[in-house]
Order: sequence, then C-alpha cells, then structure tokens
Amino acid sequence: MLEDLRLPAGKPCKTAQKISELSPEDQKILQDALDNPRWSTHALRRELTQRGFIISDTSFRAHRNKECSCVRES
Repeated sequence: MLEDLRLPAGKPCKTAQKISELSPEDQKILQDALDNPRWSTHALRRELTQRGFIISDTSFRAHRNKECSCVRES
C-alpha cells in the first residue's frame, strides 16, 4: 500500500539561499558556527543580523535543526 511513499522534492530554504550568496570563506565560517553547539541559535542569528545577514528567527532555527526544506533535497 505504501511502497511508493517518497519525500516530496525539496528546494533550498530561505536561510540556505542566503548562505549561498556569501563568499566561500564566509560560508565556511558560518557553517562552522552552525555546527558549534556552543553558539545558541538566538545568539548566532543576533550576531549575523548585526553584520547585515538578515534572516528570520524561524527560518534560521528550522535550518539549523534540519527541519527545513533543505533536508528533503536529494
């Protein structure tokens, strides 16, 4: 009955789209920060906002927690 059950095709979320606009060096710095559990999501987003990287708290949290559409990409 459920043999053909598949995740819907995903596309990059708003956070991933904004990350892709950064230089490769900045992408690495941000990815390292995202992977570092010592950074709280709120503190990291606040610091990014101060540097002109404006993203909603909800989108940023979902991306960091792997609950966004990026997870569905193949």
